[in-house]
Amino acid sequence: MGEVLLFDSHENPPAIGMPVAHKLGVDVPERKEYVFGILASDPPIGIVQTLASILKHVAMEDREKIGIIVLLTTMSDSARQNIEMEMVKHFSEEIQIGMMEIVTAHPTFYENNMKGQSDRSVLSCAYLMQYSHQRGDFYIHLDDTVIATRRLFPAIENFHRSVRHNYWISIDFSTMAILGQLFRSSEILHVAEFFISSNASSSPDRLLQLYVDSQQPPCHIAKNRPVQRHCFQELGLSRVLHRPSLFTHNKNLTKSRNNLAENEFPNSPLTYEPWPWDDVPIYINPPAKLSTSLRHHHNHSLERAYRYLDYFYAIQPKAGDMIYYNFTPPVVLEEFFIQCGSKEHPWIKFSTSTYVDVLPLLPDRINLKNGPFFNYGFLDDGYVKVARFDNRGKTEGPLGDRFGRIVSVRIRITTDHGDWVPVRHMSFKLQLIPSGRRPCCEPYWPDPFPGGIPGVRNVRD
Repeated sequence: MGEVLLFDSHENPPAIGMPVAHKLGVDVPERKEYVFGILASDPPIGIVQTLASILKHVAMEDREKIGIIVLLTTMSDSARQNIEMEMVKHFSEEIQIGMMEIVTAHPTFYENNMKGQSDRSVLSCAYLMQYSHQRGDFYIHLDDTVIATRRLFPAIENFHRSVRHNYWISIDFSTMAILGQLFRSSEILHVAEFFISSNASSSPDRLLQLYVDSQQPPCHIAKNRPVQRHCFQELGLSRVLHRPSLFTHNKNLTKSRNNLAENEFPNSPLTYEPWPWDDVPIYINPPAKLSTSLRHHHNHSLERAYRYLDYFYAIQPKAGDMIYYNFTPPVVLEEFFIQCGSKEHPWIKFSTSTYVDVLPLLPDRINLKNGPFFNYGFLDDGYVKVARFDNRGKTEGPLGDRFGRIVSVRIRITTDHGDWVPVRHMSFKLQLIPSGRRPCCEPYWPDPFPGGIPGVRNVRD
């Protein structure tokens, strides 16, 4: 039995000396760049398949950069020994070189940290995070029901390095709760502490969202106070999403606790080829009131697509149909990215006569004589035409200080479409304007309407 060392959940947990009951592995002094923490079910239902999926998609020259830690939850000695024998049978080389560890938390860890209605799975997540944080620079959380795509490690490494700011708390390589989320090792100590100190009976993904919210300025979570613009901006930068997803649940596991699957995960990971618009950083969209004249298929709604939970399936768009994104308060947008079509039906998309318009708060301050918007201009209703969809069903463009704060963005359809159109990405990145120690989204110009914006109610809801 390993050394038992308990810690106070209200202080930073110790870097070493976690209460370990059993460990299978070799201590390696060198830190890894990325550590995959895998929480096994009780009993484990697919740990061998999960590990094989990850290792199969990591090149030999990249293996020295990663470590894998598997946490077995409390079980009988015979069950634990059977699992360890199975792991040695399939992954003896990885265990011997210190690339993989299999640990079992000591029961006293749960006994000393169980509070009120605390969920045992939450404590297991916290333990795995605390145990892993000194093993590497970055931590990726998984469980034993997932499979990985072929481009796993290069996609993680390249995308992580492409994020050009340091305000993120997590980079999400999946939308399935907490699975596939990457954290800094220094951050996971605070996440684990937050999990342990919570008395509520809640899921790890819900607690993670509460943790992210708690890191925002007080005006984001305080009651009876207006939400300030910098709160939106910081929240939008705190979690960065990667598309397509790199992990999904293994549907072949009939005893899986979850029956979830990633909507954008390749149907055949072994034959998956990237799209030109893969690996585009996607930030959490700012709060907006959404509306559209389009009908959607089943539950594939505009709201779910805006939150990156699904596609928006528009049924037979017609000339005159609109999609509105109304921002209250108005926001400064650095850029936007909208993509329609699907891998199975890439030809089904908005036509090139579909436009993106913006409604600026202060139209008199805008100069369209120079720059990429020279050929566009103001429309009769005050909107400015800024982009249109290309022949691949994609539209994107910069906005920034040329337009200042934006009241509304809309997609304007001018031709009939015979088919339904899936809109897969809707990403609006808030303008980053550094101010002091934290980012700020305050306007470039003084707010001329402190009591409200005239005419906003007349904008189509």
